[in-house]
Amino acid sequence: EEMLRLLDQSLVTQLDINTVRRLLQRSGADAAVYGTYTQAGAAFSIDGRLVQAASGGVVPLRASQRDASNLLFAVEELAGKVNSELRKNSVIARIEVRGTKALDPEVVLLRINARPGDPIDPYALDRELKRIWELGYFSDIVLELEQATDGMVLVFQVTEKPRIGKITVENADAIKEADIRAAMSTQVGSVLND
Repeated sequence: EEMLRLLDQSLVTQLDINTVRRLLQRSGADAAVYGTYTQAGAAFSIDGRLVQAASGGVVPLRASQRDASNLLFAVEELAGKVNSELRKNSVIARIEVRGTKALDPEVVLLRINARPGDPIDPYALDRELKRIWELGYFSDIVLELEQATDGMVLVFQVTEKPRIGKITVENADAIKEADIRAAMSTQVGSVLND
C-alpha cells in the first residue's frame, strides 16, 4: 500500500533502477523487487530486479514456465530467489550467551548446532532455542539478533532458575536432622534427574 501511494504521489509511469532507488529511500524499505512479465504462446517469464537500499546493489532474477497455468510455481520460484539473495548478507558472525551466573556459557554453546557462517534461518533458530530450553537450567530465554559488520550476532539472553542456597530444619524433635537432610537430598536429586 505504501509503495502504491508513493508511485501515485511521484507520478511514476515507468520503473527503472534509479526510480526504484528513490522510492526505496522515501519508503524506508530495505529492498524492492520490480520487473516484467513476458508471455509468448503458453510460455512466460518473469524477469525481475532486486534492489537493496543499503548497498544500492541490483541483482537480476528470472523465473519461467512453459505453461501459463504454472504462474504460481514461477512466483514461488522468484520469491525463493529473492529470499536467498536477501539472506546472503544475513549470516551468523558470532554466538554469545548472556545472563549466566552459575552455569558456564560453554555448556549452552555445546548444546546448539548453529555456527558462525550459517545463514539466519528462523526455523533453525527456533530449534536452537528449544535445545537450550531442554537443558532445564533456565526460567527464561530470549533470542536476539544484533547487527555486526560481518553479519549478525546471535545472542541467547538467559535467566537461570533460582538455586537453593541454604536449607534449615526447625522444630523437628521427633526426627533427626540428618535423616531429614538425607531424605531431602534424595528428593532433590530425583527432581534434578527428571
